[in-house]
Amino acid sequence: MSNGIDIEFLEFILQYAYKLNDKRQQMQYLFDIVRNNGESWEYEEVNTKILEYIIEECEFDNELIFEYVFALQKLATVMHRSYNTEQLFAGKELCEKALDRYEESGLDNEYLKSHIYKTLEDCCSYLAEYEEIKIFARENCNYYLIAKTDAVH
Repeated sequence: MSNGIDIEFLEFILQYAYKLNDKRQQMQYLFDIVRNNGESWEYEEVNTKILEYIIEECEFDNELIFEYVFALQKLATVMHRSYNTEQLFAGKELCEKALDRYEESGLDNEYLKSHIYKTLEDCCSYLAEYEEIKIFARENCNYYLIAKTDAVH
């Protein structure tokens, strides 16, 4: 038995988040649910829907660029775990979109950028035709920073 949130509660979760005063606080609440659900396949549907909601809410809000890029990367990670070719390709495209938006916005968060590259590499690892992108992502990912930061948290 897990402590994650099931799909039956999704509407309630989104309504509760909507009632929080601050939009950044809303997004943090939703990210916390995705984090608490973990990587289990049984929460893939609810995590996907929450991340899609975050992406939709943050896409055109310049104050929430970080949250938008982070949600794109997290959704790509969920897609990567399916090992389905269509999902892997969609995950690759999400990573590319996240990198584009990261660069356009002037974000300066090497940890987030490295996670995007890592997820891009993960998606391309199962798509033989994207070997060059996989190598590029591997060369640009700071694995040491990810390992060091994750070890602390």
